[in-house]
Amino acid sequence: MAELEADRQKLADDPPPNFKERQSLLTLVLGMAVAGYTYNPRALRNVATRDIVDDLERKGLPTVSQETVLKCLRTAMEELDWPPPEEDGDGQSNVSPAKRPSRKRPPAGR
Repeated sequence: MAELEADRQKLADDPPPNFKERQSLLTLVLGMAVAGYTYNPRALRNVATRDIVDDLERKGLPTVSQETVLKCLRTAMEELDWPPPEEDGDGQSNVSPAKRPSRKRPPAGR
C-alpha cells in the first residue's frame, strides 16, 4: 500500500513528460493568433478565427471549423492563465475575458 501511495504522489508531483511541449505549443498557437491575426481574447466576437480557417484552406492544410479554432485558443488561454486581468488601480479586475454568448432561446411568451 505504501509503495502505491509513493507512486501516486510521484505522479502527482511530476508533470507528464510532454507537459513542456504542450505548454510551448499552446504558447505558439496563442501568440500567432494574437500577433498575426489580432485575436482579442476579451472581444465578444473575433474575425481572427474565420481568418485562421480561411488561411488554412488557402494553403491546402486540413481544415478545421471556427469552433475548433476558438476551442483551441480558449484552451491555450486557460492553461497558460492568459490574459491577466486588467486592473483599475485598486488591484481589482475591471475587465474579464469575454464569455461565449448563450445560444439558449428564451421561453416562449417572453
